[in-house]
Amino acid sequence: MSMILRQSDWAYHPGAVYDLNTENESFLRLAYTHRTLGAKNWYMVLALYRPELSGVDARHHFNQEDGYRDTRDTDTKTQIDRECAENVWYWLREVALVPQEGDDPSFFLINRGTFALVWSFFNNVDFALLMIRQQGKSVVLYMLMLYLATYGRNLTQILITKDGGLRDETMVRMRRARAVLPTWTYVLSNDAENDYKFTYNTRNNKILTVIPPTDKKAANNRGRGNTGGIFGSDETAFTKYIEIMLPAALAAGTKVRTNSERAGLPYGNMFVTTPGMLDTPEGAYTYNMFTGGVYWDESFLNFDSREELHAAINVAAGGDRTLIHGPFTHRQLGMTDLELYHAMRNAGGDRLQKLRDFGLQWTAGNASSPFTTEQLEQIKACQTSRSYRDLQEQLHIEVVLSQARVRRTDEGKTHHRFGYLRCSRSRCDSVRDAELGDVGGSCYLYGQRV
Repeated sequence: MSMILRQSDWAYHPGAVYDLNTENESFLRLAYTHRTLGAKNWYMVLALYRPELSGVDARHHFNQEDGYRDTRDTDTKTQIDRECAENVWYWLREVALVPQEGDDPSFFLINRGTFALVWSFFNNVDFALLMIRQQGKSVVLYMLMLYLATYGRNLTQILITKDGGLRDETMVRMRRARAVLPTWTYVLSNDAENDYKFTYNTRNNKILTVIPPTDKKAANNRGRGNTGGIFGSDETAFTKYIEIMLPAALAAGTKVRTNSERAGLPYGNMFVTTPGMLDTPEGAYTYNMFTGGVYWDESFLNFDSREELHAAINVAAGGDRTLIHGPFTHRQLGMTDLELYHAMRNAGGDRLQKLRDFGLQWTAGNASSPFTTEQLEQIKACQTSRSYRDLQEQLHIEVVLSQARVRRTDEGKTHHRFGYLRCSRSRCDSVRDAELGDVGGSCYLYGQRV
C-alpha cells in the first residue's frame, strides 16, 4: 500500500492532485487546520491519484429505502476500486460510510485525532489515541480495520475490547459498514460475520476479537494465543488484565510484524480510549504506557522519510514502548465549549466519570473513596504532568510541571526559564519561576547531541 504520507511521496504518484471538490467538508477543514499548524504537506488528506475521479460520487447515493442507485460504468467502477486500494484517504473521504441508528449512513468525519492514528499506523508507529466520548475514536479504529480487511492481503488483525458488550457492538457496526460499501468493491466467499471473527476470504484476511478472561493465568494464555501483525485495543484503560494480555500478545506477534516489514505489508498497534482510573491496574498501566510515549505534533508531518520519523521517536520515547501519544481535547477536535457543556448535561455518571469522559482527565478514587471529590482534585494538583514537548531534528525537550503550575502558566500569570546539561538524556536540576524564583518543576532533555 503506497500512500501519500509526506511531501516526498507525491513524486511516486505523478499526476496526483489534491481534490477540493470533495463533499466531505471535514477533510477540507482538517487540511486548513494542518496548513495553519505549519504542515508542509497539509493537502495530503485531499490526495487523489486519478484526477478524472474528482467530483464523481463514489457512494452511489445510498439511502435506507432504495439502497444503491448504481449508474456507474465498469471503467469508472474499476478506477474507483483501484483508487481505494492505493489511497486510504480517498476511501475514508469518498467511499466509507458510517452507519447511524435510525438514519442514513453518514460521511466518515476526520479530525486531528483520527487522522493522527491513521497516519501513524501507515508509518508503522504504534499510536495511543486519547479522546473524549463521541468524537470518533472507536469509529476510526474499526473503519481502518475494515479498510485493511478489504484491501490488504494475508492479514490477521486482533481486536481486543473491554468487554463482550463492546465487542458485539463493534462487530455489528463493522458488518453494517461493509454492507453499505459499493457492492462491487468486495466479493464475499463463505465469509464469517459473527461476534468472534470477521473474514474476507477473497484476500485471505481476518479480524479476530478478544475480550478479557476471568483470571490472570487465562489472561496470559489469551494474550499469547492471539497472534497477528495488526493489533487494535478499544477502551484500553478499562480492559481488565490488559497489563497481562497486551505484553503477551505483542510479544507473540513480533515475528509476524518482522515478516510484514520484509514483505511490505501493513502492521502496527493502535490503542484508543478515554482516560481511565489511576487506582485500577488497567488504568495505571494504560496511563504509564500512553504518557511514556512521544506526544503527537503536526510537525511530524514534515519529516522527509519514515526512517527519520522512527529515529526521532526512538530517541525521544521515555516509556517501555516506542509509540506516539495523541491526547486531544474537545477544542482540538473542533468542538465548542457550549457543545461540550450540552454533552455533559445529557450524559449520566458522577463528577469523576464526567471528568474522564469529557474533561480528558485521568482520575483517582471512586464512590467508595474516603476522600471527597475536592480533596482528590487537590491531591491530583500536586502531581506532575508532562506539559510541553518539542521534537525537531532529533532534539527532544520535555518540561514537567506541577498541574497547579501548568494552570498558572495557562492563565498567563508566570513565565519559566530552564537550563540543561550538554549530554544525552540528562535531567536538569529544575525549572524556576522567573517572577518568584521558586522551583516549578523539572526538565528532561533527550538527544544525541546538543
